[in-house]
Amino acid sequence: MFKTHHLSLAVAFALLFVSLSVAAAPGKAVGTVSVDGTTTTLTLAALSSAENLFDSKKTDTIVTLTDKPLGDTAAEDDIGLSMKARRGDLVALMLRIDGDKLLNVGLMYKGLSGVVKLPGAWFQYAATGKGAGTLKLAKRDFNGHSYACELEFSATAAARPAAR
Repeated sequence: MFKTHHLSLAVAFALLFVSLSVAAAPGKAVGTVSVDGTTTTLTLAALSSAENLFDSKKTDTIVTLTDKPLGDTAAEDDIGLSMKARRGDLVALMLRIDGDKLLNVGLMYKGLSGVVKLPGAWFQYAATGKGAGTLKLAKRDFNGHSYACELEFSATAAARPAAR
């Protein structure tokens, strides 16, 4: 009994250490997104905002998760990010959050036409703070493509691109 108790404690501490070691640092994402069976690791998380879809007096939180830096594109610019993605310059997920509710997830990926908007209800989303949380989508087929993701993120305010 004594050895079993110590073994259980050791396993519990090991699991705690592993879960803490993969937590996303500020400005970072940890995890992957898959499109049509091709998996991409996302590592960056940017926080921005946009006018609420239903009430112009409110703003929604936008969390943009990417595999590469945004460069001169604003984190909330889904059209600019989509153009970069179509060229293969990056892969991006854009979460639109109203309060604590995930409204939708925009996906930008080479081979997709434009931004694919997936309903927030399809995802398991858990906020751990403003711009931070977990996002999971079991493999789902939609419009001739398959999608899946499992991510943890902690977004920080996105740097504004330099004026041109």
